[in-house]
Amino acid sequence: MKKEEAIAVLTKVKANWSKQTVDAIVAAEWAECLAKVKYRDAVEYVREYRDAGHEEPPTVGMIYRAARDMEDRREEEARRRRRLLDEPTRTPEQVAAARKLVRDFEEKLAERLGG
Repeated sequence: MKKEEAIAVLTKVKANWSKQTVDAIVAAEWAECLAKVKYRDAVEYVREYRDAGHEEPPTVGMIYRAARDMEDRREEEARRRRRLLDEPTRTPEQVAAARKLVRDFEEKLAERLGG
């Protein structure tokens, strides 16, 4: 996230919780802390936090952690989708062999059960 975006997140927090301190030192800390996360994730968390009715403002660390978690979940979902797409499809021969195994098993089971 760019410094200007981090300040926009801080401003959003200040708009919702007037007790949030805003000065050059606080803005610099927010910019440093939020530099490694996406703006959209930070803003989404602030909105969710606000909508949950919290009386105290979220800390920059809370915002950072939540934004990282959002990104981590998106990345894991993307990896999961790639694995599913990368899974080789079964050849007709493999499907036929699996069906034969199941049929053979069912026949042996039926013989043992007296069917």
